[in-house]
Amino acid sequence: MDPTLIAILLVLAVATVVGVLQARRRDKCLRHFDGYRVTLGEAGGDLTWGDLDAYATGLEVRYVAPVHTDQGHLEQSFLIYKDQYPSIHAIYRYPLGLPPDQRARRAEDLRHTVHPSVWRRMARTLRNWLSMVRDSVLQALSLVIGMAKSRSPGGAVIAGQEDSLRSLSNEIIGYTGNAFDPLLERHLSQRVVVEVGRDGVRRSYCGWL
Repeated sequence: MDPTLIAILLVLAVATVVGVLQARRRDKCLRHFDGYRVTLGEAGGDLTWGDLDAYATGLEVRYVAPVHTDQGHLEQSFLIYKDQYPSIHAIYRYPLGLPPDQRARRAEDLRHTVHPSVWRRMARTLRNWLSMVRDSVLQALSLVIGMAKSRSPGGAVIAGQEDSLRSLSNEIIGYTGNAFDPLLERHLSQRVVVEVGRDGVRRSYCGWL
């Protein structure tokens, strides 16, 4: 097969994979609140209550009942885009405020968190490993691209797409890996206390890490 065609197909294939991953990628924290009834607190002090749906581009809080605003219109939900996340102070999920089905699902999630299966532990170990060797994998990819440029008749085409290939590969590896913090890793599946400061007041929240 023509090396030029191979290079073009490779770029298209990687771009397609990255596009699918980006369309499905949601915030690692917010996706655990997906489908749950929550209270969203904004930095300005406003509170929004409803069922949260997390998407790749933002989140939507669907009100339990339609809300009549002071302007006279009816609102069904509240949207926040990803670039507006800094305006969120906290998202609360109160167990006693959950419907029975959501409470049961939360209990199941908690069970998996406190007593992770062997497969979950292996998957996390793999993600941590990918995170640690990410730079090495990208360097190896650069070497492969360099060899392809020097040996392939279509090297000029590959050279022109080198930055694109490296960027797309970085997206894929970045999607698979996650931040690895050895300081927190040893406290996983343990009860912890998180202290949060706001307006000069420090509050403590207990939960499972």
